[in-house]
Amino acid sequence: MAATRVLVWDEQREAAVALAAKLAAAHLDGVVCDRPEDMPLKADPAGASIVVCVCNSLNLAAFERLRHLREALPGAPVIFYTERFHEVTRLRCLEEGAEEFVPRDGVVQTVQEVVGLLRGAGRLPELADAEALPVKGQMYFQLKEGELSNALQFLCMTSRTGELVLRFNGGTEGTVFLDRNTIVHAEYAGQTGVEALARMLGAGGLEARFFEGVLSRAADAGRTVSQILIEASVLADERSAGAGSPDAG
Repeated sequence: MAATRVLVWDEQREAAVALAAKLAAAHLDGVVCDRPEDMPLKADPAGASIVVCVCNSLNLAAFERLRHLREALPGAPVIFYTERFHEVTRLRCLEEGAEEFVPRDGVVQTVQEVVGLLRGAGRLPELADAEALPVKGQMYFQLKEGELSNALQFLCMTSRTGELVLRFNGGTEGTVFLDRNTIVHAEYAGQTGVEALARMLGAGGLEARFFEGVLSRAADAGRTVSQILIEASVLADERSAGAGSPDAG
């Protein structure tokens, strides 16, 4: 059974990445969207997408955003997580087809609440047997320039083991191998280890897919994420400074 795609947008992007990870652990295809306008572009072509929006307050801007999403994704259920809203605006949003409004706890709602709301509305099928489920913890997201370090720290802080497969602008690919709080290996454009990670940190925008529970490499040095990221960041800065010097090249 294919995983149900859940499009996630949050004013706090780190929270969106965290929620997508929790959705992946529940065998849902959590996809982080940088902007609400990107959601229709990342929807499931089969039409099985669900929209989750998290915003600090529900106001007329949120109402217009909801209207746009309803027009672009007809039939897709929409769930708003918010801290504050006016009752009139809430009722208007419900009339536009929003499924539910849930008070936000300041960080991110648990995936159990998301799944519970969707199933309660009859929007999620019951999970099939274990053999029919997708590979554990498969997660997709897009990162802006400079955000790879934050993503790696998040994956290690949550003790995830697996392979982060990256595709950069221009089609170049790289892989980072994680074992709980350790980056055990990295590969990029013929480079390995810290050198490869340094080049990836300095690369442009990218797409990433994390395969949890898959680890085809043994640990090289077993350094923690903070140690290897510091080394890679210093190396990336040195390379950037060298490229910008008058006698570079």
